[in-house]
Amino acid sequence: MVIGVTGGVGSGKSTVCRILEDLGIPVIDADRIGHSALEDRAVTAELVRLFGRDIAPDGKVSRRLLAERAFRDREAQSALNGATHPYIIKKIQDEISHFGRKYDIIALELPLLYECSLQWLCHKVWVVYASEEARLARLEKRGMSREDALRRIRLQMSLEDKARMADFVIDNSLEGYTPREDIVRQIQLYSE
Repeated sequence: MVIGVTGGVGSGKSTVCRILEDLGIPVIDADRIGHSALEDRAVTAELVRLFGRDIAPDGKVSRRLLAERAFRDREAQSALNGATHPYIIKKIQDEISHFGRKYDIIALELPLLYECSLQWLCHKVWVVYASEEARLARLEKRGMSREDALRRIRLQMSLEDKARMADFVIDNSLEGYTPREDIVRQIQLYSE
């Protein structure tokens, strides 16, 4: 079984995935795979074509410059996704196949699962929900300006819409809340 873990930027997906890992469930991190896509020559060439040669002056993509250009609006974000997602999807499928030989449950941390219509990769989808204020506070704590944080939040599908489509919702809005017990209960249901 593949559990897709999604939510918005700053909602707490990584916290949920760390708990899953602590429970012995392997987690495939789509962001990690996305970062490795930037090392692929064909992907790099397409990103240079789309966003300018200066994003990879030494042949290596500057994540900072790419983010500045790719997260400015939906059209730019869509171009980024079009250039990177074929690579990312193939790698995710390879990892699902690899872990599927050893584990009954696998988690896939995929922030843009619904935006990119990738729920077909998953048997169940969990949405990690947090209020906009909680998310802004977390992102500002990570060093992101409020303006950049708001722009990234608004480029994504609303968490309310994601929650309506989910099989399970973890409300991670409250300071100090740890979803471990809720996660353990849900995993036990799947294991019966």
